Amino acid sequence: GEIGHMTMIPFGKACYCGRSGCLEPYCSSAVLSELAEGDLDLFFRSLRGGDPVKKSAWDEYLNILSMAVNNINMLLDCPVILGGSVGVYLEEFMGQLRSLARDRNSFSDSADYLACCQYKVEPIAAGAAPACRPTKTASGSTATVAAEVWMRPCASVAGTRCTRWTPLSNFSRPNTPSPVIEATISL
Repeated sequence: GEIGHMTMIPFGKACYCGRSGCLEPYCSSAVLSELAEGDLDLFFRSLRGGDPVKKSAWDEYLNILSMAVNNINMLLDCPVILGGSVGVYLEEFMGQLRSLARDRNSFSDSADYLACCQYKVEPIAAGAAPACRPTKTASGSTATVAAEVWMRPCASVAGTRCTRWTPLSNFSRPNTPSPVIEATISL
């Protein structure tokens, strides 16, 4: 599947894929940069400066993004790591995004599954998850995702990628926890 083309708003904004209401026309870097002369950094400087147009656009962006990350978490029950061009700016807004995502979840009062990728230079989702943070295993212990990991991409189009991580040890040991799954989203 392709996360950027999940229907978020039925009959919503037109998408380049030919459909309408996809995540892409609501939560891409272009949505924000178009409001600031094509400059994403200018968008965030204006937002921090209190520009009401940027604030309104950002609130809509976070609202739609909170729906998407909640849907991913409800479906896969996994950590969701946000990266990409917008991901560089997300850290200071994670509290707001987690609050929105938490409000959407009927089964948990936590949005701790949501993280911002720590890799800020040329950020892309592909391969970024190991650099982000340790992962909790099914037994509750923490495992660092590193060189001993096999990566199998399960979705990729237009800068959005969902990546499945499977520790190699799961293939050789009986009764081991199921594979660790993380969804990484490049915005």
